Amino acid sequence: MVLFPLEKQIFYTNEERAQEFVYSNINYPVIIVGSGLIGHFKIEPAQSKNLANLFFPYSGSCSGVEVIALSNKIPRTLFIETNYIFKGFDTPLIKRLFRPGLYHLRYLFPSLLKKHSISSFLLKIFKRLGIGSRHRTRPGSTFAPRIEFFKKAYEEVPERRRFLSNLKKLKNYVDHFSSKGCTIIFFEMPLDAQLTNAPLFQFQRSELEFFFANYKGSWVYPDPCDKYYFVDGIHLVEESAFKYFAYLDKSCNSILSV
Repeated sequence: MVLFPLEKQIFYTNEERAQEFVYSNINYPVIIVGSGLIGHFKIEPAQSKNLANLFFPYSGSCSGVEVIALSNKIPRTLFIETNYIFKGFDTPLIKRLFRPGLYHLRYLFPSLLKKHSISSFLLKIFKRLGIGSRHRTRPGSTFAPRIEFFKKAYEEVPERRRFLSNLKKLKNYVDHFSSKGCTIIFFEMPLDAQLTNAPLFQFQRSELEFFFANYKGSWVYPDPCDKYYFVDGIHLVEESAFKYFAYLDKSCNSILSV
C-alpha cells in the first residue's frame, strides 16, 4: 500500500493528487516532492502518516513546494527532486486549488473535491476499459518516448531570466520553511549516461549550485558507480527505482525509513 497507490497513479490527475494532500487531516513530518520520476517511491502502511509523496508528472518540485507553502503543511524534512525544477510553477493548478471561497468550501463539502466529480469518475472508468486512451504505449509503439527524443529535447536550455525568477521564488519558500525548522534535502534522480551531461541539465545544475551557494541544506547526487536501468532514459524501471531510493535514504541517515 502507498499513500497515492502506484497502481492507481495513472488515474490521478495532478489536481486530484494535490487535493488529496491539502485536504487530508495529516501534517506529514517528511514530504518528498518532484515530478513523475519519483512516482515509484513507495510508502509502507506503517509510514503513511509520516511520509507523503507529492509528485506531479509533467510539472515537478516547484509546484509541490508551493502547494506545501500555501496549505501551511510544512514538514520537518522536505526532499526536493531537482531534475524538473526548470518546469517552474504550475500557476493554473495552484489557482484552481486555492481559488478563494471554493478552497474553504471543500473542507465543509468534500463532494466538491475533483476526485468526486462525475467527469473524473467517468475518466477513471474509461481508462480502466481502455476507451479513448490514445497515449497507451506498448514495446515498439511509435507513441513511446525513446532516449533519442529526450536527447534532442534536452539540448535546449530554459530562458535564463525566467528560470532565475522561478529559482528566486523557490528560494523564498525554502527560506520560509527553513525558518520554521524544516530541513531541506535536494536530490537528483539518476539519468541515462547519454543524458546526464545534456546541456539542459548542465545549465540547471550550475545555476542551482550558484543560486543556493550559501545554503546549508543537503545535496544528494546519484552514485556514478551504481548501475541503473531505464524505461526511456529518464524513468527508472521499478527495481532500479527501489535501489535508488534505498541509496537516497541511506545518504540521508534513514529519514525515509521512519
